[in-house]
Amino acid sequence: MAGPATGAAPRPRKGRTRATRVLIDTHVFLWWLADDPALSTRARNCLSDSSTAVLFSAASGWELAFKSSAGRLEVRGPLVRFVTEELAANRMEV
Repeated sequence: MAGPATGAAPRPRKGRTRATRVLIDTHVFLWWLADDPALSTRARNCLSDSSTAVLFSAASGWELAFKSSAGRLEVRGPLVRFVTEELAANRMEV
C-alpha cells in the first residue's frame, strides 16, 4: 500500500498504533543507567515511553565484556548478572 503523494509512510488504520522499536548502543545503555546528562532529553523521553520497545544489541554485550575485562568498566557483581538484571529492570530486549 503506497503512502500519500508526499512520500510519507501510510497512516496506521484507525484503532491501531505503531510500535516504536529503538536499538540502543553501549553508550546509551550506560548513560541511561547512570542518568548521565550526555543522554538527550529526546532520547530519555523515547526510552521512558512504555510504548517503545528498547532493543539492546548483542554487540553491546560484547563491548561491555571487553571494557570490563580491560578494567575500563566496573559494575556491581558479575557483569552477566548486572546486564541481565538491568535489561529486565529497564524492560529492554536483546
